[in-house]
Amino acid sequence: MNLIGRNDACHCGSGKKYKKCCLQKDEQQRRDNVIPFPGAKKAPKSEYTREKLLQSIHTGMEWKSDIYKEVAATFIEEVFQSYPLHNEISRKLASDILTDWNQYTANVEPNFRKPGGYAAALEYLFANSIEAEVTQQELAKKHDVSTGTLGRSLNQFYDYVEENGALETVPQAGGAASSVAVSMRESEEQMRLIHELLAQQNFETAEQAQSFVNNLLRQGPPKLKANTGSPAQQARELLMEADRETSPARRKKLAQQAIALDSGNADAYLLLSQEANTLEESLRLAQTGMSAAADSLGEVYFKENTGHFWGLIETRPFMRIKFAYARLLQAADNEAAAAGQYEELLQLCPNDNLGARYELLAIYLNQGELEPAQRLLEEHQEEASTVMVYDRLVLEYLLNGESRELGILADAARKANRFVPVYVTGQKKLSRIRNDYVSPGDEGEAEEYAYSHRQLWAKPELDGLKVLLTKR
Repeated sequence: MNLIGRNDACHCGSGKKYKKCCLQKDEQQRRDNVIPFPGAKKAPKSEYTREKLLQSIHTGMEWKSDIYKEVAATFIEEVFQSYPLHNEISRKLASDILTDWNQYTANVEPNFRKPGGYAAALEYLFANSIEAEVTQQELAKKHDVSTGTLGRSLNQFYDYVEENGALETVPQAGGAASSVAVSMRESEEQMRLIHELLAQQNFETAEQAQSFVNNLLRQGPPKLKANTGSPAQQARELLMEADRETSPARRKKLAQQAIALDSGNADAYLLLSQEANTLEESLRLAQTGMSAAADSLGEVYFKENTGHFWGLIETRPFMRIKFAYARLLQAADNEAAAAGQYEELLQLCPNDNLGARYELLAIYLNQGELEPAQRLLEEHQEEASTVMVYDRLVLEYLLNGESRELGILADAARKANRFVPVYVTGQKKLSRIRNDYVSPGDEGEAEEYAYSHRQLWAKPELDGLKVLLTKR
């Protein structure tokens, strides 16, 4: 999807229109199936594919009984069929459980006649680790065993795993920032330095300025010199250090030091909010940081620059924390307040670089506010992203039922992403571990859509639409 209009100024800062500058390069990047954003990399090939793991079961591992091998193969087949294993963390987890099962059977040699108990136990351990929405009762029925059998098998296997320290802990959301976040922050700081260097020059033409920037880029990005700038710059340097830090306590300490240097640093408050222990604390810190950043920018700044936020480097921390605050409000079941935040984000930045329109559209539809949902969809009528095409389908169904137009929209939705129906209809379980990489039309994008719209698609009003999607 294009976050910048063809006739808007290019995001690279060249001063040219987007269509005459980076449009072709960005479109090629999208054709390579990777969403372009600062610091992004193409997803590496996985070491833990279904085929590799099954091959390991059948030719790479030794088993003391064929029934142990049967449990292993059933486990791998089930998790790849029923869960979103496009996330490398989840795939490695499946591999780790498989290895632990192999070690467990070699050392303990459990005695059982039917494979279903342990197959269900392994699947439950995996599903619980990725926080998938599945119960022991559901898995016991699926594997044709009693919940008691599942529970005993799970306890025996888990006791072994815990005692031997075999299974690594699954990273949870809210931990240390990813390398992408690090790259984005450092990239923004380099852009600041380029702007400062430009301001020190006295160019007579835009061509001279562009030539200066090109020379800088050819020499490599400007070097970041630690502790040589203003308190605000030093605060940003502390946050770049925090991005690379794995200790939550150390990260929080660096964020607090950044706030001491720059009380309006929204990114520091955002980091503290992400490390908070409760939703209430996260909300409080995000709101405090948002207010501090707004005060730092000032009322006059907002009046002069509304409509151009995000294009200005100094506005990005405020936009990030406002977006995070809106999401926290959603998590607290306060969709009305969240909608207000998203609406303000769209006023500040109509180009919507953060994707507020998608969250806002989901809220409108979930709350039955069909008129504003229709207006928002009309404002982006040329956009054919997965979110937009599936939400157009939902809106048409809510307004007109099984109309002739509905079939056309359903075909367009499936063309945009064929994986969405299995998630919104519950045929595949959602996990709460967010995806490392999301590409247009892939299964990761489908799960992201289903997760953000899970309350909407759980409504009885959409049961008929789910049936239609299942049949088509």
